[in-house]
Amino acid sequence: MSAGLRGLLPETRFAPSLEERLTKPLPPAPSEPFDYAAKVAGGFPMAGNDKLGDCTIAGWVHLCQLAYAAVGETYTYPGDEAVAAAYWKLVGHGPQYADDPGPGLQMTQVLSAASQGAGLLGVKAVAWGSVNIHSKAALRNALYNFGALYLAGDIPADAETQFPGWWHLVTGSHPAVGGHCFTASGNELKDLLTGLDSETWGAENGFTWNWWARYGVSAFVVVPECFVTAGHGPLDSIDVAALEDDVRGFAAAA
Repeated sequence: MSAGLRGLLPETRFAPSLEERLTKPLPPAPSEPFDYAAKVAGGFPMAGNDKLGDCTIAGWVHLCQLAYAAVGETYTYPGDEAVAAAYWKLVGHGPQYADDPGPGLQMTQVLSAASQGAGLLGVKAVAWGSVNIHSKAALRNALYNFGALYLAGDIPADAETQFPGWWHLVTGSHPAVGGHCFTASGNELKDLLTGLDSETWGAENGFTWNWWARYGVSAFVVVPECFVTAGHGPLDSIDVAALEDDVRGFAAAA
């Protein structure tokens, strides 16, 4: 299995913060391993990321799969054509030449689109917010409660050669060379401090905390409509209405 393309553009504005809208702490992640990816039937599609710089859209698809699994439901993948159409619509134009991968997208462009109208690729985001990337506890607790993290990294070239497997630091100089979006789903290892399981390029992967400390850029959680319908637990800890207002304000100011 080979790696796909990248395509994450850097954020240019501060995004709404989940932690600013917590009314009480999220339930802590358990000491035992957990992994929502194990609940996803059929694996994770490439979602066009081998031909397009649509890692942000592919990451959205994977996040939807994981979030639905967290509430015991199944997200139906709408297909590569639908994914490509959504990507180019957000880009604002179609391919400019044969095999054009496109310019890529910001994660907040995807999240903003998902929070408006009928949502994105069949899923409406009622709200979304950023998580402190420097806190292992905040990341693990958010992941445990929301079923997925929507992540950004400015990652090194050896991320491709380490895939699939575990992204980890190795001896030598390995500077960041480009943005990439991926998801995290939990951790099946007994040592939860090792790192997190992740998904990208149509496969399950993983990364160590040391790697994340060097290359991690941002992390988001999403409150999809299925959480609200199911009365999913973490909503008890959030001022959802205030977070919705934050998201609407962010989109309106774009």
